[in-house]
Amino acid sequence: MELKCVMVLADDLPQGLAVNAAGVLAVTLGHKVPGLLPDDASTPPGNCTPG
Repeated sequence: MELKCVMVLADDLPQGLAVNAAGVLAVTLGHKVPGLLPDDASTPPGNCTPG
C-alpha cells in the first residue's frame, strides 16, 4: 500500500503562522511515521542529502 500525506491548513492563518505550522507538522510526521521519507541520496561530490 502506498502512503501519501496531505496537510490542510486554515486559509485565514497569517503567512508566517501557516509556514510555521506546516514546518512543525512536516518534521513531526517525518520523525514519527515510518516510510514517509525516502532513503538518503548521494550527490556529487559524495555529499549525503537526507531523505
